Amino acid sequence: MNKEAGGIDAVGFEDDVSLPGSFNLWLASPEARFLKGKYLWANWDVDELKARAKEIESSTQLSIGLVGWPFGDPKWKATWN
Repeated sequence: MNKEAGGIDAVGFEDDVSLPGSFNLWLASPEARFLKGKYLWANWDVDELKARAKEIESSTQLSIGLVGWPFGDPKWKATWN
């Protein structure tokens, strides 16, 4: 299917094989601590992530959670102990 769609040439760019390794090395550094527990792509711009560090760390952005009735309602309280 990829060949029929034109392959990499159709997209116009190709990620280098060193990208995921370099990204994971950066993620292991203290500088990337704000991304702990977040879901990321290796080809995202690290400088942009760093610029948005406070926003990302203080929100549920880039996180996956289970939200549903009634647990997503801030007024809901458990009735069991």
